[in-house]
Amino acid sequence: MVGFIKPCILLAAFLGAMPSLGYAQEQLPDPTRPALGVGNTNTPASPSSSLRLESVILGKQRQQAIISGETYQVGQMVGSAKLIKISPQAVSLQQDGRVQTLSLFPGLEKTPVNNQTNISSQHKKTLKQ
Repeated sequence: MVGFIKPCILLAAFLGAMPSLGYAQEQLPDPTRPALGVGNTNTPASPSSSLRLESVILGKQRQQAIISGETYQVGQMVGSAKLIKISPQAVSLQQDGRVQTLSLFPGLEKTPVNNQTNISSQHKKTLKQ
């Protein structure tokens, strides 16, 4: 009987500490959220300039974008703008005849790579064989 009481006391102490563990977790920032101040700086200021593209989901059955914590599909309204296009790296919003692009990685440009200049001479020899 004494051997049974000791595990029960430990279990009760552990369960009593659980609410404090949950409280500590609520105070931690989400490491996957973009840093503060990150946003699309390529477009002029507009009512939707505070929007932030956080994720893009492209599948066979659905295309969705997570913008400022909310999930949207093409055709839905994002504030006063309409979501008109979802691509792998960006979305396009239309408002008052203007198109605004929100990018997953603002400030980064995708540039084409010339494969011939980036292949080492050793690798070129392997390719010729």
